[in-house]
Amino acid sequence: SSTTSTSTTTSTSTSTSTSTTTSTSTSTSTSTSTSTSSTTPTSILSDPLFVSPFITDSNYLWGIDSRYNTVEQFIGGFASAWHISVEVYRDEKQLTTGKMGTGLTVRIKLNSAVAEQYTTVVYGDIDGTGKIDAIDIVYAKKHVLKISLLKDVKLMAANADRSTDNKVNAIDILKLKQEVLKIKQIKQN
Repeated sequence: SSTTSTSTTTSTSTSTSTSTTTSTSTSTSTSTSTSTSSTTPTSILSDPLFVSPFITDSNYLWGIDSRYNTVEQFIGGFASAWHISVEVYRDEKQLTTGKMGTGLTVRIKLNSAVAEQYTTVVYGDIDGTGKIDAIDIVYAKKHVLKISLLKDVKLMAANADRSTDNKVNAIDILKLKQEVLKIKQIKQN
């Protein structure tokens, strides 16, 4: 007479472990253990069902058109499957309406878990209101005159000429004025 006992354990984390034990009445025991490890892609951007019309790098997201920038339009700009969602936050409060401006947090979720997180940059929108106006020009002037220095994402947004030196100067102020006067739009992508 022989008895066979099989035990299988499967884990949904990044590793799967299977264990099989066979024993007979003659007290002979055989044990086989197989362990495999698999890595799930950590970037949602590698998911073939997700398409972003925006540019991301170093935890920043840009390419948001300052003329068509409502939260609804922004979220609608993504093509994704049912298991991927996009949420926008200002100071940890989720937004469903309003304008997309500099300094917002975008969370891209995969199966309800945050897979990617970015801070938005709208070039020229230094104050984060979602529109480029005279207030943004004042912020840039104060920075150039060293009255009140910009930093972090506001400094990035003030680089209206998109120069590679990332310095804010009179050229950026000129670009802001051209945008406000509707002479020439600031390049967002």
